[in-house]
Amino acid sequence: MISNWEGFPYTIIEAMSFGLAIIASEVGGIKEAVNESCGILIKRGDKEGIKNALGRLLKNPSLIKEMGERGKKKVKEEFSKEKMLKETEGVYKEILGN
Repeated sequence: MISNWEGFPYTIIEAMSFGLAIIASEVGGIKEAVNESCGILIKRGDKEGIKNALGRLLKNPSLIKEMGERGKKKVKEEFSKEKMLKETEGVYKEILGN
């Protein structure tokens, strides 16, 4: 996901849940989901960075698999529907004073 700006990247979460390695711009909420264990972050607009990231993954198929597996695990642990709902409910309760 090569973006100049981004909110929270649900498309990246979806890709990670399928075990895909990620290459993404280091903007917005992407850093919350992607780190060096499951993908490669590049600076916004860094064309050379995109080229290097693609080359690194294409030369290392095992790295793609490893990053994909770690990303899938991260989604299950940190971004499950149950966890997201529980945290959202907590925010509402805090706002309402419950």
